[in-house]
Amino acid sequence: MTSQDLKLSIIIPSFNSGSTLEQTLGSIINQKYPNLEIIVIDGNSTDNSLEVIKKYEKHLSYWVSEKDNGQAHAINKGLKVVTGDYVSFMNADDLYLDGAFKQINLIGSKYKYDFIFGNVKSGETLKNSITIKNNLSTLDLDKLLLFFFNVRFIVPSQSVWINLAFLRKNKLDTLDETLNYCMDLDWYCRISMFDPRTYKIEIPNSFFRLAGNTKTLKNSKAMKEESLQVAQKFLKVLNSNQASYWYKHLLLDKILRRIYKKKIDNRLGVHFWLIRKTGIIALFDKRFLGLLKSSI
Repeated sequence: MTSQDLKLSIIIPSFNSGSTLEQTLGSIINQKYPNLEIIVIDGNSTDNSLEVIKKYEKHLSYWVSEKDNGQAHAINKGLKVVTGDYVSFMNADDLYLDGAFKQINLIGSKYKYDFIFGNVKSGETLKNSITIKNNLSTLDLDKLLLFFFNVRFIVPSQSVWINLAFLRKNKLDTLDETLNYCMDLDWYCRISMFDPRTYKIEIPNSFFRLAGNTKTLKNSKAMKEESLQVAQKFLKVLNSNQASYWYKHLLLDKILRRIYKKKIDNRLGVHFWLIRKTGIIALFDKRFLGLLKSSI
């Protein structure tokens, strides 16, 4: 370790993730980054998670296994004890890619960014994964609130590193524990309002596992409803043009979903009406263009 190696802190909230937790820990430990703080917050798992945690205990700075009130509560417990220069949280079924920590150390040491994020690889396995790109370059609130629309507006939590001093200075080191799916979205929205110095990494350095038991996949409808709930909290902060842009996306999404569910006929007239109402937004949406083509 040198004086230039930033201390990187990783919080891993875990519950009955014994089948994947070892891989997650391995993706961290095997990088041999010299200044890591690994914190595991387990929610009193009933599978083999505790065995995995104890197996890697010598690599952990802190761990606990006790009943909690969900993912946000677990992360908050980690944020109370974290001490690094930059902090991230990693789900117990996701992975960091080789070289991730050296990259964050280089960026954070040289430029002192407040918020670092990027694209991710995603799939059932890393070997069969593809890169998921978002079209965010900075942490703009009006773009974050389009989380519900499609992945182009999602900041993948697996890619995020935040300057701990920035969080504590602005009293942002707590997630909303009333949220079950979009606590990270709410967090990033609040962070965006403090004008963080932001850096986006284009080449993925993390992996998001798509599996049938993933919370966000099993409960995608509930997650979307919660993302709209979060958006309602922050819409009042947007100017009129930004709010109009958001509502046009919401209208487009609602109508397209009703067409897909056959609650509205896929008629050409519907598409012309949508173009009048949403303009260029519809013309740049792949779902809209696909349905328009099939209606001709």
